[in-house]
Amino acid sequence: IVLAAIVMAIGPDTYQPVAWDELTNWLYVTRQAVVANRVSGPDLIYSAPGYTVGWQLLMVYPQALLSEFDEGFSFPAIVVLHIATLALIADFSRRLAANRGMDEQAAMIAAWGAVAFLLAAEAMWTFFPTLLLIEKPQIYSYVATLILAVWASEAAAESIARWGIVAGLAFAASYLFKIAAVTMTPALLLLPLALLLRQRTKDAMVLAATLLLPMLVLMFLWK
Repeated sequence: IVLAAIVMAIGPDTYQPVAWDELTNWLYVTRQAVVANRVSGPDLIYSAPGYTVGWQLLMVYPQALLSEFDEGFSFPAIVVLHIATLALIADFSRRLAANRGMDEQAAMIAAWGAVAFLLAAEAMWTFFPTLLLIEKPQIYSYVATLILAVWASEAAAESIARWGIVAGLAFAASYLFKIAAVTMTPALLLLPLALLLRQRTKDAMVLAATLLLPMLVLMFLWK
């Protein structure tokens, strides 16, 4: 609640779109959907109908608090993605530290230390990003997909399908942001290959299927 209050307080007043692509593509689709109060129709124009519009539509949600379009009120969408990615990194770091023999308290310190380091280094940009272009959402979704996929590959046999589906849904969401996400496929398939080399053939097949199936279904439905 405090974070939402801060975002809503500083976002609308301080955020101004500056990049031409931000105005003519990403926020254009968002503005169109908010003003028309729908996301499709003969009077709505999409300059590149073959491209997915997940990021543009995600920026519509914060606008529900207003009765008119304001660029600044799409600002919380990217902040939430950044925080969610940091939280996932913290969980992953804690699990990694615990698996290396650290006790729970030390693992938690390691997790918070990882988050603090990433924020200090601005590894995924500033805590409150100042642009609404697609690159940062792409980074967040790529990081989330890779972490969840590694998590799935290290899971016990009975849990691989469940974690694989979670990672696959993150991969599909990344594709929904921008179709360039398909370039991650070779990197993700290295994980099932590693399982295959460890003589875990069934687990490798399950992981490969669950990682790719959600995105393939989305590609089919979108076309």
